[in-house]
Amino acid sequence: MLWLAACTPMPDSIPDEPGRFAEASEIDRLLVAANPDNLLALQFFASSLDALADPFCPEVDDSTELVELVGGCTDMYGAQWHGTAELSSADRRELSADGFGVTLPEAAVLQGTEQSQAITWILDGRYAWWSEGSDQLFEAKLSLDYTDERDAVLVWIDVEGAVGVSSGFPTLDSAIGTVGLEHWGTAELSVDQVASGWFSNCPYPSLGTVTLAGANTAAMSLGDPDPTCAACPTTTIEGAEVELCEPWFHVQLPGY
Repeated sequence: MLWLAACTPMPDSIPDEPGRFAEASEIDRLLVAANPDNLLALQFFASSLDALADPFCPEVDDSTELVELVGGCTDMYGAQWHGTAELSSADRRELSADGFGVTLPEAAVLQGTEQSQAITWILDGRYAWWSEGSDQLFEAKLSLDYTDERDAVLVWIDVEGAVGVSSGFPTLDSAIGTVGLEHWGTAELSVDQVASGWFSNCPYPSLGTVTLAGANTAAMSLGDPDPTCAACPTTTIEGAEVELCEPWFHVQLPGY
């Protein structure tokens, strides 16, 4: 049983005190936890663990209500799996991870698509999701250690919220909690109606607002979906506007 992973503490490399925003790049990395693309990708990936194409790696035991997964192997795509995890099969689905993740090589072909770069991501902690009426709710309490060829990030996500659909776009209807960034510190996160960039093909979401309150406060106001992707979010630190028009930091989860 791995449910102790749900009590995984925040990594030591993330200071347990509010961080101070000094530049837009700090906001960008903390937005890993505010981007509906990333949160939904985690959920889709956890759901896909029920039916992985390689029957031998990671090793899967589905003889009980809990699906147990064990890494330490290389699958048919050349991906190296790490750590262990458990996945519940009840109405309230829950992934409990203990150093669980994957190193995916460049040019690996998944679902007919060739990976453009090598990626590694490791999860420690818990991600749960369930439905209440028309609402899809989630709770996350985990660290995500992610590396690709462009960048790397270690974030702490202790957030709960709801996802939905607005104007045909997946949305993070609401989210609240604490996020943390390696060597920086923590901030209180509040999200309201942020829409995915998937269907507009833009590098950042739209609609809604994001507020990050550390030792000082950063905020983003996102405009209406723009098919030209020309409209940048309005971003401020303590009320002073800063430029953050780069694509939001995306966690590229393997497309199993």
